[in-house]
Amino acid sequence: MLLDLVAEAAAAAVVREAPGRGERYEFSDALIGQTLAEELPVGRRIRLHARIVTAIEELHADNLDEHLIELAYHCTETVVEE
Repeated sequence: MLLDLVAEAAAAAVVREAPGRGERYEFSDALIGQTLAEELPVGRRIRLHARIVTAIEELHADNLDEHLIELAYHCTETVVEE
């Protein structure tokens, strides 16, 4: 099901394969990702970023140094602004 949605989004040029990253995708335009993220409720967006942090830590435990920028970004997105 998810792969069907990704294929549909790729056919519509909403996402594309990330260059040099294997079977990973990115939004074809940063504004698409930003717009979708802004539509999520704050609590859900925070939980998603926290899950991404956990996934990066688990997937790249042996070479976290190469992913520090990604980790820092997603960690800062888990902080609630007042």
